[in-house]
Amino acid sequence: MKFDKETKVFMETYDLDESLFWDCHGSPILLHRGWLKVAKKLGIVDYNLTEIEFNSQLGICVIKCSATLDGITHTDYGESSPKNNTNAYIWAMAIKRAKDRVIREFTNVSGVVYSDADLVKGKDGKMQMADKVDAFERTTDEQVAEAIAEVKNIKNKKVIKDEKSKSKKQ
Repeated sequence: MKFDKETKVFMETYDLDESLFWDCHGSPILLHRGWLKVAKKLGIVDYNLTEIEFNSQLGICVIKCSATLDGITHTDYGESSPKNNTNAYIWAMAIKRAKDRVIREFTNVSGVVYSDADLVKGKDGKMQMADKVDAFERTTDEQVAEAIAEVKNIKNKKVIKDEKSKSKKQ
């Protein structure tokens, strides 16, 4: 892989060798273990992780991560959903993304060096940046209409049940 000047400086600063990187369509991707090495070199030892959203049935997890170093705090989010993740470990993926993004903020290489946690295998089997891939088929208009009808049906049943309950009390 060919590294630009900024990436080479980053590699030298944090004692990273080429084995921790791979090329994704011309962008340098640092493996998660590389980001952890950067964190160690920086002196980041503690992360404040907060669950923002978690729904295992829908495969959604959002984690907020903050870290403070020398009085400076960076905060970022890691998200995992069927739109940007194809593995079963949604919680772990959200945490990896959040941590890697916070570490990257301390290094000032956002938009230059990326994390492997931000990659996902697309339907074509190729690795791509997660924000550019919709890993699963979108819901069809028919499925949306069925879901809306089901919600209306549930609401109607609840209204009828509530009315029956009120009339019994009177």
